[in-house]
Amino acid sequence: KDGVPPWVWIWCAMTGILAGVKMCMISLTAFFGDATLAQTLILTQFAAEFFGILAALHIPSLSCFAGGPWHKVLTTNSLTIAGLAALQFSKLHGATVARSVFLLSWGAFNALWSFTLCLIEVTVNAYVRVVDRKCVTRRNFFVKSACGMLGLVAGLLMAIS
Repeated sequence: KDGVPPWVWIWCAMTGILAGVKMCMISLTAFFGDATLAQTLILTQFAAEFFGILAALHIPSLSCFAGGPWHKVLTTNSLTIAGLAALQFSKLHGATVARSVFLLSWGAFNALWSFTLCLIEVTVNAYVRVVDRKCVTRRNFFVKSACGMLGLVAGLLMAIS
């Protein structure tokens, strides 16, 4: 089959959306509480992302991966990330969120984010022709970087308002 399947570009767009939300959230870390909480959040982020990547390492070796792209998994993960982000943004806007719930949501958000981005990268490259992989990888990286920058700008605008 010639060309890149249309769903690949939707998956690449999800990379951008997820990167934008993540960078916006990270840029606002200092506004969730005191310096100790900010440090805890950043350390939790690093640990959670590591575990998300570890979990994603096994994706290509799973027999069900050969059955086709996991559209339902991407949708479920993206909606879960959106819910976790909504909880975190609600704390920024004054909602009372228990510290343990907030830290758990922060860790889950970051672990699921890194797992999902790995899933996207592995999937879009596994299901396109070899000749198209370079183009897909470059566009995915560009979308991730550009939307990450937009997320940082959004965080900056939120911080100064």
